[in-house]
Amino acid sequence: MSTLVQPSTETTTERKFGMVQSGKGFRILSSTLYSDKAFAMIREILSNADDAHNAIGKRDVPFYLHLPSTAEPFLAVRDVGPGLSDEDMGRIYTVYFESTKARHSKNFAGQLGLGTKAPLAFTESFVVTSFYNGMKRAYTIFFDAEDNPTLSPPVVASTNESNGIEVLVKIEPEDFKEINDKVASALTYYDPMPIISNAPKGFSSGKPDTVFTGENFALTVRGRGSNNHRYSYSSHPARAVMGRVIYPIKADMVPGLTDIQTYLLTLPFDIQFPLGALDFVPSREALSYDKVKTIPGIKKALKKLEEEIVTSLSLALAPCMTEFAARRKFGELDKTMQEIAQKLGGIPWGDMRIAERHFPIAITSGVTAYTYEGASRGVSRSHLPSGHILNIPLDSAIVFNNDRAKSSVHGIHQYARGRLENRSNVKFILLEGDEAKRAAILKRISGVSVEQASHYIEEVVRKPISVKRIYNGRINKENLWATEVDMNEGGFYVLIANNEISPSLPYTADQWERVWKVAREFKLVTDEEIVAVPASLAAKFTGHAKWKDFYEAMKGRAIQRIRQTKPGQAMANLDALEELTYGSED
Repeated sequence: MSTLVQPSTETTTERKFGMVQSGKGFRILSSTLYSDKAFAMIREILSNADDAHNAIGKRDVPFYLHLPSTAEPFLAVRDVGPGLSDEDMGRIYTVYFESTKARHSKNFAGQLGLGTKAPLAFTESFVVTSFYNGMKRAYTIFFDAEDNPTLSPPVVASTNESNGIEVLVKIEPEDFKEINDKVASALTYYDPMPIISNAPKGFSSGKPDTVFTGENFALTVRGRGSNNHRYSYSSHPARAVMGRVIYPIKADMVPGLTDIQTYLLTLPFDIQFPLGALDFVPSREALSYDKVKTIPGIKKALKKLEEEIVTSLSLALAPCMTEFAARRKFGELDKTMQEIAQKLGGIPWGDMRIAERHFPIAITSGVTAYTYEGASRGVSRSHLPSGHILNIPLDSAIVFNNDRAKSSVHGIHQYARGRLENRSNVKFILLEGDEAKRAAILKRISGVSVEQASHYIEEVVRKPISVKRIYNGRINKENLWATEVDMNEGGFYVLIANNEISPSLPYTADQWERVWKVAREFKLVTDEEIVAVPASLAAKFTGHAKWKDFYEAMKGRAIQRIRQTKPGQAMANLDALEELTYGSED
């Protein structure tokens, strides 16, 4: 059983914590606090100059910035703010956690009373000059022998210069590039930019280019690859911009995000936050993810970001008078913005939502569609029956409306082949069937290039015969379609039995692949077709003057090639022909 012990009179009062003033403690607050000491120094000097202008309502007036060089090896920032009296210099610069900013307004960065001491993270001493009411006082701030930060007595002179503060830090030559690069990065969101002197050739601020902007966000090109629309997601996440200072946002520190919000944080968005909206760690190098301010603030901003993206994209599509124009405009958006729009369910336009640049057309009952696509050699054709969805590309499609009384697919195929030869980026689409339903589809895709078959295809009397397969330059088996062939066109043939080449070639697992290899080896031109002929039609071809046995013709070409080569190469060509024609046992 425990016994209640009454507190003695010696421990009844509360005892406040304190700090021992020591060189080690000052080193922690001045230097160890920061992981990137050079950038911390630069960020705090720039922020203090910006806040000094803000304090007197001159935030739109640029301050002065001098960059280091061999001739002038120092970094200096001069503001034209209120300046500091000798008393204020002693109070502000010699007391940690003392700041004048909190007394003015929350519309200032930092306010922790640490930033003025940040140069001590990078250097053992620096100079601060205060211009105040006609007096110029220059102070040296340094670590003494016991590692205590120390403010020297001022060197005093009269002046007619404007009030303000100048901070000057000596920079060693080996640090010039680092300092200049980090100054450029720290200036990313300064507007107006400071008046810069002694800048090295090619110096510019680190402000990133953007591909899409809204009122409170910008999608930047940080981490963008050579294809200009992919990002290194892990190393270039979204950032919070608050008081011209940039903080990375860690999605895993914000619980309860939706999938789209988590996705947005993987992208290089820069999101603007009002000063004081988020909390940060004392070093100002990262956000502090508290449940009172930062986490709710990020969630609120992401919800607003979603709404603003939809609004901004809707405004971009609003001037479009037709669905074609709206979809084309969608296709002109940055690829990442297109992906975002798709994840958000599309962009509102009229009574629909646009989520892709193609026309997704449902092939209704009574309408049939064929698609033709060009390749390096020949044209492939696909059949889309009723019920399928046809995606019509806006910039690379020719829609061919078969308005002829009598269909002639073979004639259209020949026409398409001529139009698409060596144009692999074009899709040729043929619509056939019910006239009214075709008209409804054509009305929907108003703006796409549409041609009428009756304007281009002449009625030609032919005597075609049916064959099983045809090769016209493409290698994929999927493109061996049933078709008709005009005997007067001529070409090459192979005999087939039960859909296999006859007679069967020895050692060859895939008879058709052997045909393709031979065709590639002897570089058939585009209009040299190979048809596979069943035994029932063999007589039509074997005795025809315009049709040649494929293998016999290829052997003839091989012999001609051998005769044209040097004697030492003839046997190698003969061996190659034998392997191509008959395969090998390997």
